[in-house]
Amino acid sequence: LASSAHGARPASMEGAGPAETARGVMIITANGEYGTLVVDGLPVLPEEQQYQLWLVRGSERRSAGVFSVDGEGYGTLVMTVPADFRDFRALGVSVEPAGGSAAPTGPRVMGGAL
Repeated sequence: LASSAHGARPASMEGAGPAETARGVMIITANGEYGTLVVDGLPVLPEEQQYQLWLVRGSERRSAGVFSVDGEGYGTLVMTVPADFRDFRALGVSVEPAGGSAAPTGPRVMGGAL
């Protein structure tokens, strides 16, 4: 992620599959400790499901948290960035059971490079 004038580092995400028109951005703070994902255009899920953000490194998928969206498809997730974050090369969002999964089980609806 390249640093902006204010030190925050953004990464864009694009929708896929059933959320083709969705868009998102992940911003990592200048000190590298926190990240915020903001998404728009994701379909509202049933109560028993949530979206889950994954950090991708090779075949590894590490959960970065779960989130839901409002009636407009807008949602946010604030995460603590792991110490080895720079080793990850991509982000992905999948549909998972409420509370999340240990590994992706549902369809991938967003993705982006770091």
